[in-house]
Amino acid sequence: MNLSNHLATIPSELTDDRLTLAEDGTQLIYTYDAKAGNTGIAELIKKLGERGIDFKDLQTKESSLEEYFCHFSRESIVNIRAIRTIYAFEMARLWDTIVQSLLAPVISTSLYFGCFWIGDRIAHDRY
Repeated sequence: MNLSNHLATIPSELTDDRLTLAEDGTQLIYTYDAKAGNTGIAELIKKLGERGIDFKDLQTKESSLEEYFCHFSRESIVNIRAIRTIYAFEMARLWDTIVQSLLAPVISTSLYFGCFWIGDRIAHDRY
């Protein structure tokens, strides 16, 4: 949330593990699970209004796998097993794509020509 006015600290009534104040004091950052039934956003906005804390803009952002990877890489906490797992998954997906896009049409075309060749041979043998 981009606040209308600078905020020095988060009021004690709003202290929550999921709510943090940006360093410049102009943004409140609320972390929540988007898949949860109750995210708590409505309650937070209501509490902010009750305390006279106005905001001018509200942004939502869903973190991606790439952001997590970059975050952990910057902090030198790289999980080698996770990297290997992701690599193995992506390589398996690549091979599936190769089979689907190259091998399947080759087999299909071969069967198509084979059927017509056999049909042609049968037709020539009759006459």
